[in-house]
Amino acid sequence: MGDWSEITRCSRPQRQQIQDSKEAVKKLEKDGIKEALARNGIKPVDEAVVMLKILLASLLFKLELSYFVEELKNRSKLRKLLNSSEVPDIKEVYGFISKFEEESFRKAIEQMINSLFGKW
Repeated sequence: MGDWSEITRCSRPQRQQIQDSKEAVKKLEKDGIKEALARNGIKPVDEAVVMLKILLASLLFKLELSYFVEELKNRSKLRKLLNSSEVPDIKEVYGFISKFEEESFRKAIEQMINSLFGKW
């Protein structure tokens, strides 16, 4: 994948990937994830959840982050997929990422992945 039009006209396995993405987004909104973020000093937690949904979805769809954010702004179906009514500017996303030390961010992401998918 690499283009949003490819995502909207997807095959059965790709539709399953989209369904899996929806489930991952729902899990990101759970308290366990928010607690892991707060424990690692990643705050404000609600903003962090929005940013992480954007980051993870862009990775899942194999799209460049700036392109994905623009598509998110332009496509209501994509916002619905992420359960997000507001879309931050790409500068805000990069700013969010840059304000954390690598180690604390890595630990928080690791705990989040473990919470979502079990121990790796």
